[in-house]
Amino acid sequence: MWDVGTGAYIPQVVGSETLKYIAQNATPDHTKYIFWIYLDGSGKAQDIRYYSGGAWHSIFEDYFATLATTSAMNTAIAAAIAGIPAAVSSYPFRAQKGVTQAISFGPGSTTNQVTFDVKVIDPDNVFGSNKLTVPADRGGAWLIGCSLEFGVTSGTPTQTDFGVNILVNGVPECSFILPIDSTDDRTYNISSLLSLAAGDEVTVEFTGTVDGACTVTIGNDPDTNFWGHLVKVI
Repeated sequence: MWDVGTGAYIPQVVGSETLKYIAQNATPDHTKYIFWIYLDGSGKAQDIRYYSGGAWHSIFEDYFATLATTSAMNTAIAAAIAGIPAAVSSYPFRAQKGVTQAISFGPGSTTNQVTFDVKVIDPDNVFGSNKLTVPADRGGAWLIGCSLEFGVTSGTPTQTDFGVNILVNGVPECSFILPIDSTDDRTYNISSLLSLAAGDEVTVEFTGTVDGACTVTIGNDPDTNFWGHLVKVI
């Protein structure tokens, strides 16, 4: 304030009670104060509050009311995570033979389903009873293949045409047939990108035409296998 005697300003301290504010941890007397700087136990300011309508209010309460609480955020995060689709499996499978398979021929033409009794890879259980069964809602492009190691183990036909068919619901969709000398052991490899629908069944058959009776044995080593996986759902 200005002192007319000295002709200078003299500092004057105005108490917090006069200004109606206080800084402390305990709830103040609202008859003396209308503003409260709320301190924590260590003396650090945590909030600014004012007295109105019979209660103390934070000056931030209207703003904080627009923000999500921790519980609400956790609920939202959990819902978002639950909405994330699980990784889509490609439904891989690979099956082999645990035992050899003997097939009697001719003379003439013969076809036999090839059995695969050892599942090597099948995390989604799509292979069983010697066949792939396309799961529900997984129709689309599938890459399917097989390898067969075989040889004539009895008989001496002079002309042989042996082949492998991949069948969908009993109908050949992919075939490989090749004339061979009756004394040869061979491995046939065949694969194809097939359009399959949910519920389709895919199998393998061995076929042959010979001019004399014989027995062909399909081996049970890893060279004989049936495999596939989903490429894209369509």
